[in-house]
Amino acid sequence: MIKTREQLGFFITEKEIAEKIKQSEDRRIKFAERRMIANDSLKEPLSKKLSSIFSLDTYNDSVPYLDLSTNLMKKLMAEISTVYTIEPSREVTPKAAQKQYEAITGIEEGYDINSKMQRANYLLNCLNDLVFQAVAVDDEFDVAVLTPDRLIVWEHPSLPNVAEALMIEDSYWDEFGNKQTQWLFWSPVRHFIVRGDAKAGTISKVSVNENPEMFNPYAEINNAEGKFYPFVFAHNSAREESFFDENSGNDLVEATKMVGIHKTFRNMMIPMQFKQIAVQMPMDEGKALKNNQLKSPLHVFQSNGEMTVLDWQSNIEALGREIQNYMFEIASAYGVSPDNFKLTGDVQSGFALKISKARLLELREQQKKIWRKVEQDIFELTKKTANLYPEFDNMAEQAKFSIDFGEIEIAEDPSIELDVFQRKIELGIMSLIDLAKKYNPDLKTEEQAIEFLKKNNELKRKINDRFGLTNLSLNGGNNGSREGQSRSQAVQRRIADEA
Repeated sequence: MIKTREQLGFFITEKEIAEKIKQSEDRRIKFAERRMIANDSLKEPLSKKLSSIFSLDTYNDSVPYLDLSTNLMKKLMAEISTVYTIEPSREVTPKAAQKQYEAITGIEEGYDINSKMQRANYLLNCLNDLVFQAVAVDDEFDVAVLTPDRLIVWEHPSLPNVAEALMIEDSYWDEFGNKQTQWLFWSPVRHFIVRGDAKAGTISKVSVNENPEMFNPYAEINNAEGKFYPFVFAHNSAREESFFDENSGNDLVEATKMVGIHKTFRNMMIPMQFKQIAVQMPMDEGKALKNNQLKSPLHVFQSNGEMTVLDWQSNIEALGREIQNYMFEIASAYGVSPDNFKLTGDVQSGFALKISKARLLELREQQKKIWRKVEQDIFELTKKTANLYPEFDNMAEQAKFSIDFGEIEIAEDPSIELDVFQRKIELGIMSLIDLAKKYNPDLKTEEQAIEFLKKNNELKRKINDRFGLTNLSLNGGNNGSREGQSRSQAVQRRIADEA
């Protein structure tokens, strides 16, 4: 069991806190920009990038053409964040614990925990690291999702991927009505508020309401079990040298900004495709150049002006292809097929779609391992919280949690899919009851499915008796034909894949 410095009695000082706030500023700014892009707020990051590569005059001229239409990072991360695309099944045993779990989390009253976890899946892929915090206020319970731009972490000196303490950026209103920044300090044994100016070194500790001793309410559990409650830590890959991964994804962030810059440049080129007709107009103090793409030709007839043509042409179509190829290159590196960026596409069979999405399916399997552990850890934290605070009903310590992530189904040719089901039924892999429940989600039990099949079979018999319809072909084709053989081969491939 790993003991942190605070658990050993070596408390972090105000001076260390002030220094840590200053040291972490660059990282927090960097990830604040990344989170901005993840939230589809591109204007500030693109404007900042534009000002860094252009002179002031050029920047001012280009701002009106700023292109915010393509958020490459958002699109790619949404494509690979598929763990919660199909709502998973969460089960707690024994049954009594299931009801307690659903009551404390709000699932019983319709709280959509799946949407929160789906968003967290996306944010983890964008930001590399997340921290989940149990929040209990009166009889209300929730799990907050904290992002790296709001966090400062003290790393264990021997195991940098282990957090010894952390601070969460927060705010409050002072006595003059001004919004001020404060930090919420947590270690496995202590909890308090930090206020003041870190740069000036004038910070102080303030106790949280009803906690003058500044204890972490979970301190006893943390000491006994080697935990750092009320937190659960999530990383999108293994960590060896640091708690936060500051490098993975930097290429995608920069690529997103550069796609915006290239498209902005393309927007600037569109007006330049007109022949720039410039007119030398006689003025009191000599001649002045007057340039208006639409009105300049008229000025020639209004005075004795001299007309010249300024030609600045650019191949917009070639520039558009270059931008698209750049996006394809980045997308491929992240396992996303370029087909996802095309405005039009050919109709593909289920088998072809599975091939094109093979890498995405592989990434999903890798991510499922991460999220299965995160969900398990959050359940344990929920259980400890329920048993710690008297406002909640206690959950049995032996209560166990399991989660089953559904499998993504790729659309198949209907006739092939029907043949696959028929073969599966013949082989005993599935039954008609399974098939009925698949196509009619309202059938919750086996008895309901049996009654449904009986009713349909009786109706089918009556129709056959009345109209003499027998041996109806469900696929409309001859199994001996070339089309039938092709479909048969597709069925065999599908069953082999699933086996």
